Amino acid sequence: MAKWVTGERAWTVVGLGIPNFDSGFRRIQKGTLGLFSPWFFELSQRPYRRNQLRRSLFIELEDLKEKLVAGTYALSAHLAKIDREFFSWFESNLSESSPYKAELRKLLDLKDGQLEQFLQSRQPANNPMTLKKHSAPFLTANLGGLSLFSPEFQRLAVTVVGKLTMLHEEVDQNRFFFANTFDGGTPQNRQILHSNMQNSYAFIIRLCRTIVGDINALLVLKK
Repeated sequence: MAKWVTGERAWTVVGLGIPNFDSGFRRIQKGTLGLFSPWFFELSQRPYRRNQLRRSLFIELEDLKEKLVAGTYALSAHLAKIDREFFSWFESNLSESSPYKAELRKLLDLKDGQLEQFLQSRQPANNPMTLKKHSAPFLTANLGGLSLFSPEFQRLAVTVVGKLTMLHEEVDQNRFFFANTFDGGTPQNRQILHSNMQNSYAFIIRLCRTIVGDINALLVLKK
């Protein structure tokens, strides 16, 4: 006759070879935890990795924004395509430490007639402007790491990279127009090239402003 005993462990049948269920459960539990421990570790590290990556991304994006804002102003001033709305946009995208912010606020405080008179005194430059390319190498190199962030963060970051590519292509196109103004073509052809350059400048200004808008939207996201 089998003898049932109780001890430190749960119910165990002595002499019949029936396993100790409590002991088996502990072994299964231990094995399961071992199986999922890398997953738990990865999960626990995500906030830290996300914060580190976001900090570096934001440093680069803030620098990129500053360059795009300055370049947009320089190109707009070169073309004398500046009005109150542009001054307001420019002032709102400058850091508080910028030496230009106070001067811009003074201009924005002018009445419409006074501001119009100031703007009319500025004439577009006759010579073409040399355009620079701007990039976000850290963001581009870490596109795979964007999975740590929200879908909205990922969408905006990828959008910035895509628009920067468009900007580079447009700058190349503008340089092509500029180079061909020296080929000795007919006045009509030179006029066409000049018109193409002006249209390219306007597109670059609009594109830079949209990129700055996307960067602003990114900088307020925490994840």
